[in-house]
Amino acid sequence: MPSTQTNVAPVFRKSIATFTAGAKSLSQRYFVSPEIFAQEQEKIFSEQWVLVGHQSQIAKAGDYLTADVAGESLIIVRDKQGAIHGFYNVCRHRGTRVVDDEQGCRPTFTCKFHSWVYGADGALRHVPGAEGFTGIDRAALVGVSYGGRVALDTAFVAPDRVTRLVLASAGLREFESSPELREFGDEEERLLDAGDIDGATDLNVRLWVDGPNRGPDPVREEVRERVREMQRRAFEIQVPAYEAQPPPGPEDPVSLRLSEVRAPALVVVGDADVPDFVRIAETLETELPKVRKVVLEDTAHTIPLERPDEFRELVLGFLRER
Repeated sequence: MPSTQTNVAPVFRKSIATFTAGAKSLSQRYFVSPEIFAQEQEKIFSEQWVLVGHQSQIAKAGDYLTADVAGESLIIVRDKQGAIHGFYNVCRHRGTRVVDDEQGCRPTFTCKFHSWVYGADGALRHVPGAEGFTGIDRAALVGVSYGGRVALDTAFVAPDRVTRLVLASAGLREFESSPELREFGDEEERLLDAGDIDGATDLNVRLWVDGPNRGPDPVREEVRERVREMQRRAFEIQVPAYEAQPPPGPEDPVSLRLSEVRAPALVVVGDADVPDFVRIAETLETELPKVRKVVLEDTAHTIPLERPDEFRELVLGFLRER
């Protein structure tokens, strides 16, 4: 069989063939500087079209892929009509990441924390218990950590609308923090001022999940990862919010008087929590008129995540009381 030979021009040329006299390469700092990278994220990747995949990767309805662009996680999905949508991989309820895997197929997207459901177009489709969000005259409040402080304030200013209080690892307005907790706050602020969100997040995980006197535990690793995800997202939202003027916050702080809180209260605290919150629980037990305190052994600050079954039974039992 006769053969032919064709001379094909090379695709690549040697550097010497393209060299221009007097040309210079970029200095090293353009490749390693965090400041320049941040500018590229803001000026280039946040404002220009970015390739995240090929349409063949999401060939049928419900197919999706995730991509990180300029520090944000995105979901790219094809709906039943064949249209392709892209939206932030974040639940609008608490800012939690909705999808963890890189690719898959599903008709809807459900947040793993509170089961909010989103359609393939990114629209909110279902909120469990939403029928009770409006028209509520009276309610029992469950507050965890500084959410407990909010619940207490609410029960004080609206006593006729709060039937019961569940306060887990609760904060307390005007409580004087210990030197150790102030030191934690100073270190967190230093890390955030330096732009080290990862460092500030790890700092929080160590204190609130591990506790001041416990180290990391493989049994708690899932809790540590969930708190890390929530805390990092909280920082991503809070940092720019508090840089704005005026920063968020109530214009008229509540002058709370615990002795005037009428709602019966269940106070739950872990014996491995930061000592400040153990002392707050003692203060609530002493000063609230109607109160019961429960101390959970070998439990730190994130009670509902670390001891979900026991906490749920405590809460439901308390709410059923007459």
